[in-house]
Amino acid sequence: TVVTLSWAGTATLGSDDALGAICGVLSANGLYLTLAAGTSSARITATPIDDTTRESAENVTLNVLAGSGYLLGSTPTATGSISDTDTRAVITVGVTDAQGAEQGTDPLTFAITRTVNPYTQIVVNLSWSGQAVFGTDYTVAVNGGTLSANGLQLTLAPGALAATLTVTPINATTAELNATLVLTASAGTGSTVGTPASQSGTVLDNDMPAVLGANVV
Repeated sequence: TVVTLSWAGTATLGSDDALGAICGVLSANGLYLTLAAGTSSARITATPIDDTTRESAENVTLNVLAGSGYLLGSTPTATGSISDTDTRAVITVGVTDAQGAEQGTDPLTFAITRTVNPYTQIVVNLSWSGQAVFGTDYTVAVNGGTLSANGLQLTLAPGALAATLTVTPINATTAELNATLVLTASAGTGSTVGTPASQSGTVLDNDMPAVLGANVV
């Protein structure tokens, strides 16, 4: 019996995967499977080809088509997936404006950048340290990603190569010393950390300290 086949999906036969058959003979183009008399089943293998290109996950669909000498069953189609072996993005932290003022007109700006694999959604774990306190001395807004309410997780969608974190100082009425701010990234879901993984900045106070004096009456 010669079974007629067709292939679909995002994977390309010959470059993304190689076909083979067990207990049957598969034609070179993968479109015909020959079963010898007495053979009740055969297994077709699609072996992924490991390349150096960063790729998103791809799928392979096998369709059994109508032909001579056999009838189609209830499941003439099956789909499998091929995952890229290089799946973890590499994250680095940069700073484009390391000094901000409490007036709010001069925020600090940090950049989270990923390389190696831009095809998957990833999560980057963040920590905020230094003398300045998250939510008390400054607020953080993001462009190019999604930041959790506590500022500890940044999510980058597939295809997003970078996100900008804008740190806006909160204007306090109490005179304070200038405060340091340190942003550090650590590995999360689908991501690992490169160099540099940490950057620092400074929040400048805009309140003049009170001047105290003493006299004798």
